[in-house]
Amino acid sequence: MAKGNFIDSLLARTTFGSTWYLMPQVSYSPETSLGLGAAGGFYFPTGDKRRVSNVTFGVIYTLRNQVNAYVAPKFYVGQDKRTYLNSSVSYRYYPYTYYTPGNSDDGFRLSYVMNQFKVDFQPHHEFPNNWIAGCQVLFCYTENKVSAAKSAVLDSVLIVDGAVGWGKHFQAAIGLQGAYDSRDNRFWTSKGVFVKTTLTQHLGSISKYSYGKATFDYRHYFPTWRGQVICWQVYGDASWGDVPFYDRCTLGGEDRLRGIKRNLFTGDFSWTAQLEYRIPLFWRLKLHVFVAAGDVYDYGNVKTDKVKFSYGAGLRARLNDSQMHLRVDVAKGNYNRVPEFYLTVSEAF
Repeated sequence: MAKGNFIDSLLARTTFGSTWYLMPQVSYSPETSLGLGAAGGFYFPTGDKRRVSNVTFGVIYTLRNQVNAYVAPKFYVGQDKRTYLNSSVSYRYYPYTYYTPGNSDDGFRLSYVMNQFKVDFQPHHEFPNNWIAGCQVLFCYTENKVSAAKSAVLDSVLIVDGAVGWGKHFQAAIGLQGAYDSRDNRFWTSKGVFVKTTLTQHLGSISKYSYGKATFDYRHYFPTWRGQVICWQVYGDASWGDVPFYDRCTLGGEDRLRGIKRNLFTGDFSWTAQLEYRIPLFWRLKLHVFVAAGDVYDYGNVKTDKVKFSYGAGLRARLNDSQMHLRVDVAKGNYNRVPEFYLTVSEAF
C-alpha cells in the first residue's frame, strides 16, 4: 500500500460530503492486563465549515472483563444551524489510582475500580457576533470499590482522607454555560478567540453529595507565517461543598498540563497556562511543540512553591477535510521521572 494513502485507507473514509474514521486501540497495564478496542467518529456537514455535526465513540475491553465505553453525539439543528445538542453517554467498569487529595505527591496511592454510568445533556444556541449560551443536565451513578486484599488500606484512607466519593452514590446536576467563539475551525484552529465559563450545581435534594463547580477557559490563536500558528490557553476551575475525590479540581492528563499524571494533584481550585506552536510539515503531517504550567490549591492553604511545569512535542496527521487530526504527544513534567505519552483524535485546546 502506498504510504500516501495510509490514513485514507485505514483510518478515514469520505462519502457524499461526510467523513468517518475508525482507529484500533490497544493498551496494557498490570491492573487491566491486555485491553483491545476501537475509537471512531462520523462527521457530516451542515453547510457551514465551522459547524460540523458529529458522533464520536470509543470502547475498550480488557482480558479481566473491564470495560470503558462512550458515545458522544453533537447535532446542529434548525434552519440556520445555530442551535446544537451536545451530549454524551458513558459507562465504565475500569481501574484507576486514588491519590491523597492535596498539592503533594506523598500520601496514599490505592488502586480501585470505578463502576459508573453517566448521561450528560448540553443544549446550546449561537447568537450573533459569536456569542453562545447553554445549559446542562447531568445524571450519574457511581460505585468506587477496592479488592478485599486492599480493604485495610481503604480503611486507613477513610480515616485520614474521608469517605466522600467511596461506595455507591447517585448524582444529579444542572448547570449554565456561556461562551464566545470566533475560531475559524473548532477541530484544528488557526485563528480566533474562544472563551467559556460554566457553573454546575449537584442537587443535594436528590444526590448523595451537594457540591458545585465553576470553570473559566480562555484560548487565543494567532497565524504567523506559512501556515504556522501560535496559541495559548488559560484555564481555571473552583469547587465547593462535599466534592467526591474523583471530581476535585485537578490538572494533568492529555489536555491540560501534559506530562503530569491526572488526579495526582487535586484541590479546591486550580489553574493551568499553556503555550503551543504548530508547524505544518508535509502531506497531512504537522509538528506541535508546547510548554505548560499550573497548580492546585485548597482554600486557606495557598502556596506557590510547588508550581508544576511541563514541556513536550507531538505529531498530527489530518484525518479529514473537517480538520480532525490524529494526535500523538510526548511530554515531561517536573514531578515525573519519565515522559508521558498520549494518543487521541482531538486537540488539547
